[in-house]
Amino acid sequence: MRPQNPPRWGNTLPRDSGAALGLLAFYSQCSMIVRVTRFIDALPTVLKKRRRALLIAVILTTSAVLVVLVLALRFDLNAWKPEIEARASKATRMQVTIEGSL
Repeated sequence: MRPQNPPRWGNTLPRDSGAALGLLAFYSQCSMIVRVTRFIDALPTVLKKRRRALLIAVILTTSAVLVVLVLALRFDLNAWKPEIEARASKATRMQVTIEGSL
């Protein structure tokens, strides 16, 4: 009776390749799993740094957008209406008037 083959992940060898090749494939897969596990274990420290940098970037971007929105909402274009009319009249050498509110 033939012993059961060890579990295999990824590329598998044919069943008739022999126990030695099967074990070799199993152990190489295990070492790859160990390497991936070590990589995953190292991720939180890297992600913490990236998360902090991302958080700072989001805060700065949000602050800049809010400042632009506040300035745009506070800007009164109607207060500049006479100056806009005067410059447009001078540039076109015609009488320019803006009717209504801006």
